[in-house]
Amino acid sequence: ASVWRRRNAAPGAAPFALMALAGAEYALGYAVELMAPDLPRKILCAKVEYLGLVSLAPLFFVFAVQYAGLGRYLSKRLRGGLVVTSALVFLLAASNELHRLIWVETNLRTAGSAVVLAPVRGPAFWIFTIYSYILLFAGGGLLVSVALRGGWLYRRQSLALLGGLLLPIVANVSYGLGLWPMPYLNPTPVVFSVSVALFALAILRFRLLDLVPVARQTLVEQMRDGMLVVDGLGRVTDLNPAMEGLIGRRAAEAIGRPVEEVLRGLPELVAYLRENGTVEAEVSVGEGSARRVYALSVTPLSGQPAWLPGRLIVVRDITRAKSLEAQYLQAQKMELIGHLARGVAHDFNNALTAIRGYASLAADLLPAASPAREHLERLLANVERAGRLSQQLLAFSRRQPASPRELDMNDLLDGLRDLLPYTLATQVSLEIDPAPGLWRVSADPNQMEQVLLNLLLNAVDAVSEGGRVTVSTANVVVSDEDARSDGVGLPGEYVVLSVSDTGVGMTEEVRAHLFEPFFTTKQPGKGSGLGLATVYSIVGQHGGSITVDSEAGRGTTFRVYLPRLKEPVPPAGGAGH
Repeated sequence: ASVWRRRNAAPGAAPFALMALAGAEYALGYAVELMAPDLPRKILCAKVEYLGLVSLAPLFFVFAVQYAGLGRYLSKRLRGGLVVTSALVFLLAASNELHRLIWVETNLRTAGSAVVLAPVRGPAFWIFTIYSYILLFAGGGLLVSVALRGGWLYRRQSLALLGGLLLPIVANVSYGLGLWPMPYLNPTPVVFSVSVALFALAILRFRLLDLVPVARQTLVEQMRDGMLVVDGLGRVTDLNPAMEGLIGRRAAEAIGRPVEEVLRGLPELVAYLRENGTVEAEVSVGEGSARRVYALSVTPLSGQPAWLPGRLIVVRDITRAKSLEAQYLQAQKMELIGHLARGVAHDFNNALTAIRGYASLAADLLPAASPAREHLERLLANVERAGRLSQQLLAFSRRQPASPRELDMNDLLDGLRDLLPYTLATQVSLEIDPAPGLWRVSADPNQMEQVLLNLLLNAVDAVSEGGRVTVSTANVVVSDEDARSDGVGLPGEYVVLSVSDTGVGMTEEVRAHLFEPFFTTKQPGKGSGLGLATVYSIVGQHGGSITVDSEAGRGTTFRVYLPRLKEPVPPAGGAGH
């Protein structure tokens, strides 16, 4: 998209980007075709591939014309003819069963261990093939002319592009003439990936589209992934702004310096750079809330002089993706445990009902002063306690639809203001800080009250005498960057309920298991381990998320993110569609 927006400033940028997309669609379609289990689906995939296939040659021709500085000759009539021809061939492929002009017949053949589509090609296919080769060779001729008349950098650009062009042509010709070792397995989509590598060489080293005139900024500098190019001597030769932000250095300060020095602040990355060959790894940097996870890719660019790039290093921030993955796995685990807990709770309730009934009957038959009656009353009290635990299990496991309504979380705090001091220990100081002008949310008030009470009780248990618990609300706009770093989930507008304490805090090991059912750090008999698991379940049902900031000895802050309500909640029981 960014390349397309700069199409007027960078001749060839738009067709180059579209050509890459068309090639990717073609290669992906062929990969899906190979995996398709039967003939009809393989034919469907082959038709979809034509969307990219019919676009490659025209886009390459347009790119070559613009790259050679001859864009003025690309009249509307010529462009329209290219588009109409590609569209016509695609429609012929899509409707092949009506005329058999693309494929006379379609069969399945075995190529090695794969079952592939082996069509008998019709006249329209061969006409289109000749047409495509004419465009490709015309574009290639323009690149040769640029190489012959241009300087050394343009010559290397053109040679890299010609190499990327010739590889799929040679592969396609050998396949079409039956010279390929596996005659029914089309190598063109696979070889195209090698062409992409040559195009990458032209872009990264020879500054393709940077000199004609400045498309490098759109192709490389605006990418979110950090990119670093290192020559054969281990010196940095190029990097983009994303990498500048990652290493905390400007390009002018980094280029020409050893990569170990440039990445000194990221020793976790440097360790992988000492390995030979291609490296694909996930690297964790930092601790606690500052922890980031990166996907590191190191690709050798071999066969080059030492003053040319030796390795291409790409660093992608996947912190948010890993956080979402962890949340998904946690949700799956909670769902599984919930099913188990629900079954146990129901069976447990049935047993308790029988015990309660017989114990009550026996107690009624005994005199009031009987010692046995006192024992039975204690038994009944423990039955009631077990019943409450069973209800907690059911509350945790039940994915029951909530009864959401438009809710002001400040009203929830006001409603609990009188109750909270009696809920908390007398030696704990409580502060309530509602934000003015708080946005509304769609939530079940009873479930939100349960969330708040569980978080408060958890905070009180962590605070010693003289400690403080703070409950606050806030309107928060989560940017895409914040969502990646904080693990909130999706960017957007949220109402945040925060419960902070000045207690003992927790370690990373405790945080990793915090929302798991039955996990507790309390003494046996002091807690069921279901409170925070229930909170996690309720918040998830409301489309929100919960985060924890804590360090051992420095207290803990829980933040519940609830999506802002932008439309009124329909009344319960209203008519549906």
